[in-house]
Amino acid sequence: MKFFVYCPSGVVTGGAELLHQFVSVLNDFGYNAFIVYYGESSRSIPSAYEKYNLHLSEEIEDAEDNVVVLYEGYFLPLSFIENAKIVLWWLSVDNFYYCQSDSISLFDLYKFNKKLFLKELVKFFLRRRNPHIFSLKDLVNDKRIVFNAYQSEYAKSFLVQHNFKNLHSLKDYINDDFFYNDKTNIKKENCIVYNPKKGYQFTKKLISKSPYLNWIPIEKMTRDQVKDLLRRAKIYVDFGYHPGKDRIPREAAMSGCCVITGKQGSAGVYEDIPIDEQKYKFAQKRRNIKEILKAISEILKNYEYVVEDFSFYRKKIASEKKEFIEDCKSLAYFFTKKIEKS
Repeated sequence: MKFFVYCPSGVVTGGAELLHQFVSVLNDFGYNAFIVYYGESSRSIPSAYEKYNLHLSEEIEDAEDNVVVLYEGYFLPLSFIENAKIVLWWLSVDNFYYCQSDSISLFDLYKFNKKLFLKELVKFFLRRRNPHIFSLKDLVNDKRIVFNAYQSEYAKSFLVQHNFKNLHSLKDYINDDFFYNDKTNIKKENCIVYNPKKGYQFTKKLISKSPYLNWIPIEKMTRDQVKDLLRRAKIYVDFGYHPGKDRIPREAAMSGCCVITGKQGSAGVYEDIPIDEQKYKFAQKRRNIKEILKAISEILKNYEYVVEDFSFYRKKIASEKKEFIEDCKSLAYFFTKKIEKS
């Protein structure tokens, strides 16, 4: 039995790293797992992932005993896989909508994202349906799909809502480098960190209303520079959409930051970001700006006490690696037993 996991080439993101982590864990436990890169970039392993136990394959082996893992941004191989068993791994609900949007109902798209709906409405009249794009109904009824794995409770809720069966938890974990040691001599500073790629349209409103605060964007930084910044900061703010269980909020929390988020995507699900929803989660409304700045001020003034509000969140994050390994093992074990029975 072999596992083949499709991954975009030359990409260094949280989602891509998770695909590599999955292959690495399976190989650590004696399974034969391979990364299959697709795309126009170099097919070599990025330096950020060289620490993992990886094997590469130029193509899949479409045999009955093998398993192909596809994440929601790339379902194209469903067009030609005939014999192998399939696992769909839902890392981000958003990726499905953006990559498959011309096959889902425009009404569903309107409910999900009105801006994307308008773009797709134009496309609807300008082009014919792509036969290599799959609708939710196609996927629910596809007998080749053995499991629908989910990276977040937000994704799980989406799958349940759309009648997907055989769900399997397959979540991720953050790098140990971000685990904060309270015994270090790093001094916390009165600064607020944010990612300008995540919900900046709302965050900049907060910044404009608080010129007296020290806001620092995560941009043009190396991994070590991000790690150092989060170690020094007292607060991380993220009003992005949170299409999955994002890594930076967890990296910030484990670096000793207090975390403030919006309520979109997985941020609106307590199990994905288990922080006080009254004190640290806010809808992205102009009327909430004053309340958010008040919460920031409270944290900066009383950081030593307030940081304990995030102890449960940090405890959950610390347990994720062990849980991920167990999820990988249970998934692989299922296919092993299935082959033995056949």
